[in-house]
Amino acid sequence: AGRRAVTAYGPVWEVFSRATAWLAGERPGAPGLNLAPEVAGEIIVTGARDAELWRLVIAFKLLGVLGFVFCGAAIWLVLRRTAPNYRWLGLFLWLWNPLALWESVAAGHNDAWMAGLIVLAVGVLLPRAVSADAPAQSKRHLLPSWLISFLVLTLGGLVKYLALLVGPLLLSAALRRQPNARARLRLVAVGGLACAALVAVAYSFFWVGSATLRNFSDRGTLFTSSWLAVLQAPLKLPGVPDALGAPNLLALVVPMDVVQPLTVGLGLGLLVAGVLWAAWRSWEAPDD
Repeated sequence: AGRRAVTAYGPVWEVFSRATAWLAGERPGAPGLNLAPEVAGEIIVTGARDAELWRLVIAFKLLGVLGFVFCGAAIWLVLRRTAPNYRWLGLFLWLWNPLALWESVAAGHNDAWMAGLIVLAVGVLLPRAVSADAPAQSKRHLLPSWLISFLVLTLGGLVKYLALLVGPLLLSAALRRQPNARARLRLVAVGGLACAALVAVAYSFFWVGSATLRNFSDRGTLFTSSWLAVLQAPLKLPGVPDALGAPNLLALVVPMDVVQPLTVGLGLGLLVAGVLWAAWRSWEAPDD
């Protein structure tokens, strides 16, 4: 990324990336910069650059493999706690999922790390399975389960902020379980402060002012690989210079200067509606 570009990911992932690059041998400066003058020829520098590139590729592929394994372990652990009869089936469905393998290992995306943390956050909040052989036991923990769940989900958001969309669901379920309004206010206050403190600590290593959070605002107008992108895609037909006299589908019915805000509003509205509906379902059935 350029010096003025802001990463699309959170600070926890940037720490992972930096550590991975360092372990792969990347150091500040161009490859071959620190070689002795008598060997720092063009061929040597080019070879050093190529070798460093391959080390980085392999290292980040391995990071993807670790994320894939981590998510599988999270699924197994959560099912072992909540539905032990299905723990191996759940692990099998994840490990043999070709899309998950492609996205996390082949494509090198970090979604498996985010997904694993989401799974753990949800699993902590779910009730433990009860059976005749292993009746439920009341265990006292240092931190309440809802607080652990919120913190783990916040870590997921610090990998990739999309994890935070699960937050309203967890909050709704946790609030429903509280005995009274006072307990609910305490949950919101303590949970909000703890998560805010975790975010502040994570961003403190990268903070350069409000522009540090520009990845949120910048992503609001990106519709890559979504049906919203179709509405703004150039409208071109074979052999027709200006198809229907409009640059895209939405411009057929609204002025061009309204296309961008209308698409943003439509996407945001549907997203908010979906999250609110899911949060309501979480309130109605907090143990499901």
